[in-house]
Parts: sequence; C-alpha cells; structure tokens
Amino acid sequence: MRGNDNRCILLGAPRYYSLTQEEKSKMLNCIGHDDFNDCYFYQRLIFGKKRYTTQAYSSDKDNNDSCAFLKNGQCVLIKHIINIPSVHKVLLYVQIIEVSKRPVLKDSRFSFDCYQKVTRLSENLFVRIECLDAPCFSIFAGGSGDSYVARIPYGCTIE
Repeated sequence: MRGNDNRCILLGAPRYYSLTQEEKSKMLNCIGHDDFNDCYFYQRLIFGKKRYTTQAYSSDKDNNDSCAFLKNGQCVLIKHIINIPSVHKVLLYVQIIEVSKRPVLKDSRFSFDCYQKVTRLSENLFVRIECLDAPCFSIFAGGSGDSYVARIPYGCTIE
C-alpha cells in the first residue's frame, strides 16, 4: 500500500492502533496538531529505495535490520511504523540508540569503523520518514554481551 504522503510504500497488513497519552503527546510535538485519532501500524516500509523494518518484525529473523541512521547522524531502533490517514503522514516511533564514535578495532595500519558499539538505549520519540538516511542492522555479540550496529551496504538496498 502506498503511504498517505505518497513517498513510501507500506508493506504487510495494517493493524489498527490506539495511541497512549504519552504517544499522543510526543506525536503532537512531531506533527504540530492533534488530528490523529485513527492510526495503523505496519511492520515494513520502502522509502528512498531502501527497506526498513520494525523491531517486532525482525525479532524472530536471522538478521535484525530494524535499526536506521537518520540524516542528523543519530542511530535509532524502529519500534513502530505508523500511518495516520487523517493528516496524510507516515511516522516512525523510534528509540534513540547511543553509539560509540571510536572504531571497534584500530591498528596503526587500519581502522575497522563500519561497526559502532551500542553504549545505551535512550528516549522514545516520533520522527518523520524523510529523516531516514540509511537502514542498518544490529548484531548481538553473545559472549561479551555487547551490541553493535552497522549500515547495510549500498549494494544490498533496492535499486
């Protein structure tokens, strides 16, 4: 289904959702008005020829690609993809992922910085889909308990 603002393609069956008061308050901050009574959740979307998925969709998959980098450089975990027909918007409900800026592995000859170590999960907020820059995936290192995120290489996106 094409998203209401016509810039994305929503994949899968929609699920009706009633927002909590906290979510309504955060959504009001994002879109500037409160005409969003009917909301529908989706698990996947295509935007800018790139696929994005939610945490719930990726949880039972072999690869967790429910993270994304925003144009402002922040990394986020996509919790919900929300279509709001009354305002012709598709928003993402995300959790900020704080990452270390230091390379995971560094030597005098090279720096392995395509992976970034997750330092902590931060606040939840709504963002507009046009803030998306690139999908990424999350890796959980079982032995050490550390988590990492990495951009999905360009060749693996839809063209």
